[in-house]
Amino acid sequence: MSPPGLVSASAAWLRYVRNSAYYAFFRRAPSVHELHRAHVAWVPAASRGQVVSSDELRSVWLIRECIDQEAALRIKALLEKQHEDLWHGYELGRRMLPLHADPPLEASEAAQLQLGTLDVFGRRPPQAWPRLQQMRDEGLAGAEELYCLQQVATDRLGWGRCLFVQAQQLEPGASVSAHRDALPFGGDRISTVVLQGSGVVRVGHQSFEVNAGDFYALADEARYFVEHEVQTAPSDRLSLTFRYGLSPHSALPSMEGEELRGDRGGGSALRDV
Repeated sequence: MSPPGLVSASAAWLRYVRNSAYYAFFRRAPSVHELHRAHVAWVPAASRGQVVSSDELRSVWLIRECIDQEAALRIKALLEKQHEDLWHGYELGRRMLPLHADPPLEASEAAQLQLGTLDVFGRRPPQAWPRLQQMRDEGLAGAEELYCLQQVATDRLGWGRCLFVQAQQLEPGASVSAHRDALPFGGDRISTVVLQGSGVVRVGHQSFEVNAGDFYALADEARYFVEHEVQTAPSDRLSLTFRYGLSPHSALPSMEGEELRGDRGGGSALRDV
């Protein structure tokens, strides 16, 4: 009989190979910038908790170690306690969980955002989503830390009300393909906090590494006029994405170089967030 550690390591390696093959050869379409512009690495000189922004690409912000490991583990445990059927296996190696922000959207607001039509959540009606407000009222461990993460963009960047929260698990080898978040449900501004794992995020032609505890955010040019992606990593990744404000746009603006790709890969759906 093989030692348990060897079996676990073999299973993780096989998941990595399976997911990598799927995203590299079957799922992933070339982005606009891959077709006509080289990537540039952004290595910001940021101390812990400091907000830094990119000079090369406007409207990208980064905060290193926005949350400590113990708080991240409490949030992770809170998410894992949600009913298994609330997690939606969207693609190979990718699972999604929607949560209502605190305060939650009204039913009319959720209908306006068409949240019940989202494939990433299995078209689960918003009435069935877990509510952060209720978790906080019940004093569940990790709920207050999750709320504090929701408020980072509001307090540090001056953003408004959070629309809803999206938890995402990526297995080794899985990636989030190049895309722009679709309307109307994508929100006007977007922030993400990595709770577990590390990897490379690309926004337009600029890429940067994120690790557990890091916060990054997109708005304006970075949200609407270039694509972003989360590249394949060799370990599990768990993140929380927060969406703020109704978009003033009725459709995504045209993007430089878009004609080079035509309709390959879509590139404009929230399902790829």
